[in-house]
Amino acid sequence: MSKQKIHDIIIKKKRPSIKMFARKEPTSTPPPKQSRKSKKERGWFAIFGKGKLVFMFVVFFLIIVLSTKAVDLFAKTIIQVKLHQENITVDTILKAGKLASSDLPFETMELQIVKEKSTEATGTKTIASKASGQIRVYNAFSSQPQKLIATTRFETPDGKIYRIKKSIIVPGAKIENGKIKPNYIETTIYADKPGDKYNIGLTDFTIPGFAGGPRYEKFYARSATAMTGGFEGEVPVVSDKDKNDLKTELENSIKDELLKKALIQTPEEFLIYRDAIQITFTEHQVEGELDPKNPLYTLKETGNLFAVLISEKDLSRVLVKKYLGEESKDQVEVMNLEKLSFELISLDTEKQSMVFKIKGEAEFIWTIDEEKLKEALIATPKNLEDVFKSYPAIDSAAVVFKPSWWRFFPDKTSKIRIEKIAD
Repeated sequence: MSKQKIHDIIIKKKRPSIKMFARKEPTSTPPPKQSRKSKKERGWFAIFGKGKLVFMFVVFFLIIVLSTKAVDLFAKTIIQVKLHQENITVDTILKAGKLASSDLPFETMELQIVKEKSTEATGTKTIASKASGQIRVYNAFSSQPQKLIATTRFETPDGKIYRIKKSIIVPGAKIENGKIKPNYIETTIYADKPGDKYNIGLTDFTIPGFAGGPRYEKFYARSATAMTGGFEGEVPVVSDKDKNDLKTELENSIKDELLKKALIQTPEEFLIYRDAIQITFTEHQVEGELDPKNPLYTLKETGNLFAVLISEKDLSRVLVKKYLGEESKDQVEVMNLEKLSFELISLDTEKQSMVFKIKGEAEFIWTIDEEKLKEALIATPKNLEDVFKSYPAIDSAAVVFKPSWWRFFPDKTSKIRIEKIAD
């Protein structure tokens, strides 16, 4: 038996068995292939739908229209114009008033203020005053009247003497039913000496001149009023300097108040010059002795103001006519009238006439009809420069739009503002 080589031995391997699994097909029907139209539907149409897209377009259009209208409503166009100007030195005398020869008319203003002011008395003086009062002098003696001469004495029960200054006649007594009814006359008596001890109340009086005779008991007097006014001593007084200082202070206060009122009440289109204002004062104080318990001196005065008012328009036209000629009086204005010096030459309040001098460097500025300029610009919005050139009064002009990006020229004059600019 022959030997076999190793590589000659063949080992047969058993092939593994392979199980076959059948592929299971899905039971549902596969989705159909998407068309191009369905892909578009994933865009705006898919989100909003065709109707909603149209609605949004309309809203967007309305927003644009309303925004444009809103901007147009508030938009403004400013026309900046530099008007022709000339400075001329004026020095002229003018007449104003109601006379036919006057260069211009004027209006008048009248104001009145009443004020009072007090000052305390700083000085003193010694005075002696006698008490006085009213009495009734009775005649119970006879039906015949009785004359009492001046300085006749009347005495109180405690011995105070009073006298009459003028003679009097006491009427005779009346006889009624066989009885005497005293008759009387009322008069004023004065204390024989000064002093407050003669200030007394109601009392009876006798007539010492009839003492020792039958008339003493039948002629008598009784108080009708108390006796007052008696004083002897120092009283406060106001010196002449204090009075003058008070008067000056009061009048300055009245004057300031009148001037302030006049300025406030002057219309804007009128000029009021200080030199054309007259202020007068009336004093009401009646001087008498001061009360020692309240040593105040009070002064009361009335201030009266008379002022002349000149129309700016009238004065401007007179100056334009005088220096630029008749043809310019309605085309040029003087802009600095309040800075020109005013000198009053004469003022007659009764004849309502005034003569004055106006002097200074006057600013003559040419004028334009703003409404007509606006209408001309609206009529030719593409030829604005030609419109400006047609106005000799305009030296230069510029158009400013607000807002700046809104470049539509308005079609209404209310949307245009004329702005005058200086050099």
